[in-house]
Amino acid sequence: MKVSVLMSVYNGEKHLREAIDSILDQTYEDFEFIIVNDGSTDSSEEIIQGYDDIRIKYLKRENGGLSAALNTGLSSAKGDYIARMDADDIALKDRLEKQLAYMEEHPNIVALGAGITYMEEGGDTIFSYVNRMTPDEIRENIYQMCPIAHPTVIYRRDVALKCGGYYEKIRQYFEDHLLFKKMLKYGDLYNMQEPLLKYRLVSTSITSNKEFKSEYIAIRQRTLKDEVISDEDRNRLIEIKNHGKSDLNYKKSKYYLYLGKLYLWKNPEKVKSKENLKKSMQHYFSFEALALYIVAFLPSRIVIYLYNHIDKSRVK
Repeated sequence: MKVSVLMSVYNGEKHLREAIDSILDQTYEDFEFIIVNDGSTDSSEEIIQGYDDIRIKYLKRENGGLSAALNTGLSSAKGDYIARMDADDIALKDRLEKQLAYMEEHPNIVALGAGITYMEEGGDTIFSYVNRMTPDEIRENIYQMCPIAHPTVIYRRDVALKCGGYYEKIRQYFEDHLLFKKMLKYGDLYNMQEPLLKYRLVSTSITSNKEFKSEYIAIRQRTLKDEVISDEDRNRLIEIKNHGKSDLNYKKSKYYLYLGKLYLWKNPEKVKSKENLKKSMQHYFSFEALALYIVAFLPSRIVIYLYNHIDKSRVK
């Protein structure tokens, strides 16, 4: 078997059917679809078991975090290639066909991503992004940025196993970045130059802890370099990531702030930008949201100037 699609699910009932359907409807049909239920307490299991498709291999485990769940699936996979998929995204119909063909034609590539189309939680398209870096540029910048969007990746299973799979101690914090960095010992990383996945932005997945950004980056870089994380760094990483997590208004505020920035800078729709920035301030006031709300009233040429000269590096 050539391809194993690997999906981890934790309380993903809201968008799970869309994600599963997008894989089962692929133009390339000869794959196994490993779905790991990482201790969900909602109706995710019922949804998964409602499918009658022999390609689905359902695995259930106690909740242990994304890295552990993916390793459970990786150890069960039979395919030469692992194609990652998240439980709230939508794969384009020809994603597997195109990525498999590229990997077969380029044996030097050990992991291949693709462009993504960002969409709101309800499915409205925001903008598309493709990483244009060459394999050499990716290698040179591996400590500065994660070169591949994890849910778009297809990688060689044997290489992932040589790298030890996902590092479970960091759970869901840059586990993909560390694996990709390790993979560079065995070949190159690259991205197909077209979007092949619709990536859903949801409020529970948005993090924006700017006051801890430099500290977070330092922990990430130490871990990437050493390929292990100290207990002290791991505990601090969890503290940083959990900052504001229990405050639903805070999370919603950050979600709408992010949407407002994307609509302002990446896909200029100032009306939608203002709507989202206003919602952000209603949930949790911030001067950043207020400043951007004011900017959204300026003429488009000034907004473009401000993006190019002030804020371009902040929206990734």
